[in-house]
Amino acid sequence: MFAKILNTLNNTCLRNVTTVVDHHCIRKIILDFPKNKNSLSLDMLNSLISDTQNAALNTNIKVIIMSSSQPNIFSSGHDLKQFQKNKNDNDLQLQKEILEKLVRLINIIQNLPIPVIAEIKGHAAAAGCQLACSCDIITASEKALFSTPGIKQGIFCSTPGVAIIKSSLPLKIATKMLFTGDPITAQEAYQFGLVSQVFPEHLLEDGTVELANKIAKNSKEVLSLGKQCLYQQINLDKEKAYQVAIDAMLENIKLDDAQEGIKAFLEKRTPIWVKAKMNK
Repeated sequence: MFAKILNTLNNTCLRNVTTVVDHHCIRKIILDFPKNKNSLSLDMLNSLISDTQNAALNTNIKVIIMSSSQPNIFSSGHDLKQFQKNKNDNDLQLQKEILEKLVRLINIIQNLPIPVIAEIKGHAAAAGCQLACSCDIITASEKALFSTPGIKQGIFCSTPGVAIIKSSLPLKIATKMLFTGDPITAQEAYQFGLVSQVFPEHLLEDGTVELANKIAKNSKEVLSLGKQCLYQQINLDKEKAYQVAIDAMLENIKLDDAQEGIKAFLEKRTPIWVKAKMNK
């Protein structure tokens, strides 16, 4: 489905570092700069920030899928050419801006009122792994790889390390990845709890869209409130986390969609969310 739309766009539009395709209530943001292996250059990061922020402004979009146009690479990480020392005194400022831009993108993703799925076809390396781990859900091809190989180039993956350690990946697995630079497979990532679902390569796109559609059947307002609560309580101690969750539940129950959901459950029918009623 998305592949056909993407081919049409690529035949009619100038290629940028990302391509955005909307289909019903799903937005697909595609890293699309094969020349640089989808490296997270400053241009790529600016484009991804713009694409994700624009999705939040579109009231019809309920799920984002972040993917790659390339079968063998999601993203190779930062563009190392931008981290070389030159005679320019502004080098350090540029590098700081790039690192902070990725953190900004990650914060935008986690603060978006809609879920974001990372669809990993190939290799998610270094900062590319950092980006993937920072999405709400990860689907992966059985051929996908996840790595933090910076140590092999003399740059420890400190910022990607934050994402993989704060994800569900066990500490001893994360430290092995960081200290050796060796990748883990999609199946290993699934077993460790990093990946949500693994698909055969030819079923990844359809499987991810099917998952996105399952999410999109739910109330956008409830999804937004639930995601906000999830990230608000995740690092709190149990007592504070429960208080945040109780407050969120009480706010949730006030929503028209919550009352419609309760009524539909009792009447043994499918709920019709407020927006769906308005569009009838």
